[in-house]
Amino acid sequence: RAARAKAMKFRDGYMIKSGDAVNHYVDYAVKHIQLKQGVLGIKVKIMMPYDPTGKEGGSTVKQSDVVIVTEPKEETALSVPPKTGYAQNYNTEPVQVPVQQAPVAAAQPLPVQ
Repeated sequence: RAARAKAMKFRDGYMIKSGDAVNHYVDYAVKHIQLKQGVLGIKVKIMMPYDPTGKEGGSTVKQSDVVIVTEPKEETALSVPPKTGYAQNYNTEPVQVPVQQAPVAAAQPLPVQ
């Protein structure tokens, strides 16, 4: 009776598994070896480093999820406080604006046909 297939996985480091970056960063190879006991299959995935020059053999495309945080710009104080905004309207009474009514024309009855 034949033995069941077995799988062994060896992992180390960081590997991208999804997204467009897999097409640029992961090198993938499969090899099948015919032995007396049966077929032995080997799958290898190697993640290449970022190489902007392209001379070292790595990927020339930057990863989209790598974020560079820059220092914030210095804020300058306003010389005059803002005229509108939440802070200016807090605890103040609303200003009454007079409403002008437009003249309404008298409705004429529709002719009966």
